[in-house]
Amino acid sequence: MIALFDQIHRSPEKIDGLFVTHEHSDHIKGVGILARKYKIPLYANEKTWAAMETKIGKIDPALKFLWEVGEVKQFGDIEVESFNVSHDAADPMFFQFAHDGKRLAHITDTGYVSDRMKGVIRGADAYIFEANHDIGMLQMGHYPWSVKRRILGDYGHVSNEDAAIADERSFG
Repeated sequence: MIALFDQIHRSPEKIDGLFVTHEHSDHIKGVGILARKYKIPLYANEKTWAAMETKIGKIDPALKFLWEVGEVKQFGDIEVESFNVSHDAADPMFFQFAHDGKRLAHITDTGYVSDRMKGVIRGADAYIFEANHDIGMLQMGHYPWSVKRRILGDYGHVSNEDAAIADERSFG
């Protein structure tokens, strides 16, 4: 991991905090280790904390911060707003960052882009938006039907096609 930080000329000691979006393993696998080793504060909502605590190991209470959906927090000169999404997790949330009159929205795991989400991030100067799969390729792929149904559902992941439609109608 240190080699990856070296590649971008950064050090984990310089991380001010980690925002936990939800408790799925691909989002929390290293947060406990990083928090303990480098004394990095972790931010998550109450339901996400409850769902992930046994998975990430013991966290010093001084590094554990609650952040509820819809709450805005200030980190230096950056304002960060959390908002909920539709995903099969305890209480998933993602973030919008504002600095110097500019806004960046970050959304990865969501089953669809709701009108509420569109309203929160409308007018953002940039956004990170995960488009997870091609519907036809997923349907013809090797995953079991239960996994395919989960991914395609409203609490799964947005398809490339749906992401393009959301972009066209909401953000363009």
